[in-house]
Amino acid sequence: MTTPATSTPASSGVGAGASGSKALDPSAPSYRPKPASSYDDDARGSDGRNDGGARARTPRFPQFQHLGDDLQMTILSFVADVPFEGGDEEEEEDDMNPTSTLTHVLPLVSRRFLAYCRSTACDLWWSDALRRLVRREAYLWEEGLRNLISDLEEDLDEDQKTSASGGGASTTEAVTAAAAGGDESDGNDGEGEGERAEEGGDDNAGGQTKRPRRNPPPPRLPTENELISKACSSLRSTLHPNFLSSPSTPSIHQLVFRSIVSRHLRMTSPVFYMPGTVRLGHEFGLHFFEPRYRALIAEVMMPYPERFRHGEPISLLGNREVGGSTTGGGRQGEGGEGGRHDGHGHGHRRRNSNTQFPSFIYANHAPLREGTPACIVEVHRCRIHPDGAADVFLVPSRYVTLERVWERPNAGGLIMARAIRMKRGAGRALEMRVAEREARRRRVELERWTSA
Repeated sequence: MTTPATSTPASSGVGAGASGSKALDPSAPSYRPKPASSYDDDARGSDGRNDGGARARTPRFPQFQHLGDDLQMTILSFVADVPFEGGDEEEEEDDMNPTSTLTHVLPLVSRRFLAYCRSTACDLWWSDALRRLVRREAYLWEEGLRNLISDLEEDLDEDQKTSASGGGASTTEAVTAAAAGGDESDGNDGEGEGERAEEGGDDNAGGQTKRPRRNPPPPRLPTENELISKACSSLRSTLHPNFLSSPSTPSIHQLVFRSIVSRHLRMTSPVFYMPGTVRLGHEFGLHFFEPRYRALIAEVMMPYPERFRHGEPISLLGNREVGGSTTGGGRQGEGGEGGRHDGHGHGHRRRNSNTQFPSFIYANHAPLREGTPACIVEVHRCRIHPDGAADVFLVPSRYVTLERVWERPNAGGLIMARAIRMKRGAGRALEMRVAEREARRRRVELERWTSA
């Protein structure tokens, strides 16, 4: 009795090349997916007991080691997330995690993965991550890109004024034109057509109706790719060539990411600590009389014109005297936050912007420690008295989470902190919790008053 021949993947011979090389054979038995139960068997030791479940139900991909570098990097790109990437901006949980697979996991897996993370090809991972962040959390990252470009262009303008000999296009204009990639030429073409239409009407004025001049189209908002490209071009223009050519220099997209974090997302400044309820955009007044808070307001206001320390409302349009002092209340992005110090240490010139209110961290939640929510407040009016005490009017601008808290040495107990911005959803959830707690407190007080 003969049994019918059955063709099995093992007998197909595909992949067993005559040259003896390790060619991939997806149909080979060794490359077949194992049933789920076999993972449980693998997790058990020789005595039949489970070894703790560390390997239980762990998928295997044995052919990965036979793939080329390009394929391996393509596969790893699906898990190569970056710090602060996770969830959407509307989520209520504040998951601004500074660790990630790309920075804290893959480099420790093997030397090959470490080489991948340090290679120039890794720049694609950072570029893709920036696009994902802009799509998911435009509230933080698109605003950060725009602020970074604006700051870098201010730096280039200042370099132009101090070192240029006159004539020719400015460095900022060259960077902008190169990053725009033809957008400016499109706008010029539209204006030229309008002018030619008007000129044509004048030439044919003998009895013919003059065609109306066509207005240029409204400016088109840059896409996420254009913003990222422009930020890379602007940042590259401000870096020293020797730094860019160094093998240890991170990729340009990684530098853009770090710059956004240090300039826009993070802020390091003195802290005013007093539990209380505040709302974004709602002004409130305080009187600083403690010695440590006298030092705080003096430091925050130091880079600004003296007239703003005598009660004159702080106007950004008139605040052109703000100079290069580095003792102010920290570097902020638009809206009053960022990071005073460059987190990646490649020698950016840090200066106080003339478009930012004096700002510092107001810790209005207890306890004063890492992970506690706080807010960034802008000083809109300040009067410093001869004895150092001050009356200030403050406006909360952003919610943040304290990342690090310490006492400044020899500063009379002045607390310093590094904070990072909350996502939009986390800030709204915080406001809701504070409003509910305030409503409960008022209800208890009302019941106590009516029962008395």
